[in-house]
Amino acid sequence: MIHLKFREFLLGKKDFILSHTEYKRAILVGQLCLLTVALCTAYLILDISNQVYHGLIFQIGCACLALVALLFNRARFYTTAKLILAFSINLTVFGFAQVEPKEVGLYMFYIPTSLGALAAFGYEERRKSILLILLPISFFALSQLTDISFIQKTSHRADLDQLNFIINFGGSLLASVFIIYFLIRVNYR
Repeated sequence: MIHLKFREFLLGKKDFILSHTEYKRAILVGQLCLLTVALCTAYLILDISNQVYHGLIFQIGCACLALVALLFNRARFYTTAKLILAFSINLTVFGFAQVEPKEVGLYMFYIPTSLGALAAFGYEERRKSILLILLPISFFALSQLTDISFIQKTSHRADLDQLNFIINFGGSLLASVFIIYFLIRVNYR
């Protein structure tokens, strides 16, 4: 019963999706949307409680775009949902990677975004997934090789670095597990 309610929340109450693989991909995208909202909300609460305000608008923006992606996913605009989610996560990680120290490990999110592009589009749409893999690779290279910054940093709280690292590790690990589990399950079926 709970599984059915969760499925209805992620996909709506519309007719079933003909392809099992496409159904599982839609579920995966919905789960990743919810994980993105949860992580952005956790960071929002953490930053407000520690009086760190320089990235709030970007956290709110990424959470809202993840919700928009979830709505597109529910409306069966699967490609649009995947693209919105991929671009919003990659841009947010890139933006924060410009102002946060490397010790917080934001770059770890580039791994599940790359895995997610492969899983969400699959072999049938591999060109789209390859193009989306180039996005985090490019952003990672830009963040490591340049001093570009479009978020104005007001202060750095070194006392939060370890907690940020733990959240970033946990979030990227959880997203990667969702994606790998999806691939294993589809392959098993």
